[in-house]
Amino acid sequence: MLVQCESCHRHVRESEEACPFCSARREARRRTALKLGLAGAAGVAMMTIGIGCAYGMPEEGPDAGDDAGADAGADAPDDASGQ
Repeated sequence: MLVQCESCHRHVRESEEACPFCSARREARRRTALKLGLAGAAGVAMMTIGIGCAYGMPEEGPDAGDDAGADAGADAPDDASGQ
């Protein structure tokens, strides 16, 4: 399989340790992939934090459970018999 050299942007075999055209080591590519992976993970973490801040945290305290069944949704039975 061919991959692109990070230095000269020519295609080289994936099995090559160094580019035959510019002699650049392939380790630079691995470091770049690691940096992109870390940047992606940081982006996902920041997005998760942003969503958490947007929706807030549930209330805590002695009267936090007063409306525990307020959002029963469509799964709740229509009458007291449960049918």
